[in-house]
Amino acid sequence: MRNRDYFNKKLERIQNKTREINYMISTNQHPRDIKKAVDSINDIVEDLRTQIEREPLSGNELNRI
Repeated sequence: MRNRDYFNKKLERIQNKTREINYMISTNQHPRDIKKAVDSINDIVEDLRTQIEREPLSGNELNRI
């Protein structure tokens, strides 16, 4: 995998956002703020999916049945 560091940083951001959401829930913050954090996670996941699609396919992936 060429962009291993990039993926690890993005996954770390997702992990931090989930911690942030847990904190927001425990302190009864406004649902609008929680929704923003969830949307942020969804954006990161979509970015990761796009980057994974751009990665070159290995021989095993090309020959799947």
